[in-house]
Amino acid sequence: MGKSILMAVGAFVLGVGVALGGFYLSRDANESTATTYGDWKLSCPPRADAAAQCVLTQDVMQGGTGATLVHMQLVGAQNARRLLIVVPHGVLIKPGLGLAVGNEPLRVLHYQTCDSVGCLAYLPLDASTLDSLHDAEAGRIIIVLRDGKELAYPCSLRGFAKGLGAFSWASFKRSSWLGGLLP
Repeated sequence: MGKSILMAVGAFVLGVGVALGGFYLSRDANESTATTYGDWKLSCPPRADAAAQCVLTQDVMQGGTGATLVHMQLVGAQNARRLLIVVPHGVLIKPGLGLAVGNEPLRVLHYQTCDSVGCLAYLPLDASTLDSLHDAEAGRIIIVLRDGKELAYPCSLRGFAKGLGAFSWASFKRSSWLGGLLP
């Protein structure tokens, strides 16, 4: 008798767990989300699209025209994250892209490629780089045009730390079975 009660209770608990899991997995499964953290935007595709990933981005816009001058986007898995920086065509490739964060010395990033969108460079996000991005409020992206003229675009780091935390949490929720059970 005691064994059958224990099995019934176990089956009930398992049933409730499966029902709640199904509720959370189906909840908002077809809705995209977009949340702003300071000057950074976290966009996540619907949970139903299991292959798609969330992105943390910022666009530096030209005053007056609204044209995008610089696009920044967090890419990669937890242990290999990088900040993708895309600048318009018309840059000199050889000197690379300069990135100044807070009071730190200028970092030079080599362009990886140019495509139909612009020229791309990646900033590896190791612990030291993440610390500098968390601590600073602003930075500058410096490019050299084909005529040799340097241009510096200000970029905001306001909200980057909170956005990165939210990005990590959202990525965990999308990539693990446990995260899939969380609201």
